[in-house]
Amino acid sequence: MASKKENHDYLYKIIMVGDPRVGKTSFLIRYIKGVLPKSPMPTIGVEYLSKQVLLSGGEGIVKAQIWDMSGSEKYKSISVAHYRKSVGALLFFDLTELESFKNTKKWLQEIENHTEEGIKIMLIGNKLDLIEEDPSQRKVDKQEVIEFAKKHNLIYEETSAVSGKNVKESFQTLIESIYRDSVENGQDYKPKLTNDGPIVIKKEDLEKPKQSNDCCCN
Repeated sequence: MASKKENHDYLYKIIMVGDPRVGKTSFLIRYIKGVLPKSPMPTIGVEYLSKQVLLSGGEGIVKAQIWDMSGSEKYKSISVAHYRKSVGALLFFDLTELESFKNTKKWLQEIENHTEEGIKIMLIGNKLDLIEEDPSQRKVDKQEVIEFAKKHNLIYEETSAVSGKNVKESFQTLIESIYRDSVENGQDYKPKLTNDGPIVIKKEDLEKPKQSNDCCCN
């Protein structure tokens, strides 16, 4: 178990990716603080928050560093740079927006291109509350999603950041899965010193022109 100096046994970096307006930031705030942000704003670049999670079998405490990546093409180069060393990913789409699900193929490829082999990925169909209020708002066939998840070895869950349904459970499932894989593969994600809090991206950094050798990823 964690020592007095370190109040966690494992450190997992988890990224959240997906199209703009699929509810990633609201989902994260709901998980960390138990509430919705009063006025959610689009993520500029990247932000991260941390939460300590007790493994269900009592194997220890995980500190999850959860990185909220902007879905905007404008900040793609910044976001991709922070995929490195991720051990888990939450890939989001909006259950009421078919295009956001179609784009998960692109996001999945991006994750695979910029992370190490073996990263654990969970597919999240968000805004379930809208479906429960009016089933006709579901624009993504559930069976199609299940087949897609099975094909790509993804965990799948439908959630609502508004009601909180399956938010905590999704993170717990992903973290437990990362832990089980690490035990089976002999990996040990020991904690390292980091600064908690949002990553601050300066405006002038965002406005710098792209260099000719920038990576262009599909």
